[in-house]
Amino acid sequence: MRTQGFTLFELIITVLVLAILTMLAVPSMTNFIKSNKIKSSSSDITNFLQQARSEAIKTGKTTTVCASTDGATCVTSNQTAWNVGLISKSTSITSTATVINSVLAFNDQNLNITGPTQISFNSVGATDNTYQITVGMTGQDTYSVCVAVAGRAERIKGSTC
Repeated sequence: MRTQGFTLFELIITVLVLAILTMLAVPSMTNFIKSNKIKSSSSDITNFLQQARSEAIKTGKTTTVCASTDGATCVTSNQTAWNVGLISKSTSITSTATVINSVLAFNDQNLNITGPTQISFNSVGATDNTYQITVGMTGQDTYSVCVAVAGRAERIKGSTC
């Protein structure tokens, strides 16, 4: 009578095949995770800008988006490095105090996010210029967030608006 089961040799071969398949899948998975991080970060920026524009229209006050390390004030040096985080701020309706509307933080130091020193939306949601924010990572595709003078923000694949 023969007992059923695996021999040690069959088990070693199976483990070896699984190890080889895992080693082949890891680089692809790493690239997939990085690519997904770039896409989601550029979408987050687009949504953040649209929210800031809506706040400007709703309150009738100028709303400004800028880079911020502390979530309360705009950075004063290296202002175009947006990978530190963003804030949306406006002047209070009842006083001249600055109100922080929202904060956006990024949790990946490998992200390269470059934007203007600031973007301001006026009371009708328009800006004074066109703006481009680029989001990328070494060895990956770049996405751009383009802001038109009318204030509408959109995300596109590539480094030019």
